[in-house]
Amino acid sequence: MPQAEEHFRKAREESPGNFSALRELASICKIRGELDAAETFARQAFDTASDNPYILDILLGVLIARPRNKLGEHEPEIENLFGKLESVGEEEGRSFYTTRRAEYELRHGRVDEACRLIDAAASKTPGIFDIHALRAEIYLDRGVKSVASDEIEKMKRVVYRDSPAGERRTNLRRLLEIEATYLATSGNYEAAKKIYGNRGVFTEKEAQAEIKNIDYEQAMKKR
Repeated sequence: MPQAEEHFRKAREESPGNFSALRELASICKIRGELDAAETFARQAFDTASDNPYILDILLGVLIARPRNKLGEHEPEIENLFGKLESVGEEEGRSFYTTRRAEYELRHGRVDEACRLIDAAASKTPGIFDIHALRAEIYLDRGVKSVASDEIEKMKRVVYRDSPAGERRTNLRRLLEIEATYLATSGNYEAAKKIYGNRGVFTEKEAQAEIKNIDYEQAMKKR
């Protein structure tokens, strides 16, 4: 991922209006938790291509990923962006709007509605990695581990067999994070922590932060 970021930054320097490179930079920064940088890149892309469903999707994704106590200040803009995405994001069999709306409902704790929406997205576009990932997260939140497990297996097939090399790197990180959450939720804390030992995906700092969260969850479970 660091190498991908380096190449996309170079592409942006060579062609400042390249909104595809900006979108990819926003996506990489979002995955790594660098939300301020992700928002900057997403907004730059939006300035160039405000009706592009891929750009609307990443900007919404970054805003929705903000801490829950910060979501309120973005609500009017989020709803406006959803209005735009609904009109262009469901064309030609796509499910941008339905998928991102499911994530939004999950962030607000409306798990039943999130399940309804992500199930609809999965039915409409069943082969999309992000849909498998979000469906796993939603059903883990709902406590239905069997569905989450099935989605993780589908994600593995996409990552290890179907994805192009560059896409595989990006998707691998999210797969490992969700798999670690699944293991920790199942009480297999040591296996969850071991996942973050992959230095090809996680930096030492990132791994330590996630392992600390797992240790905290494990300690709370024992109380």
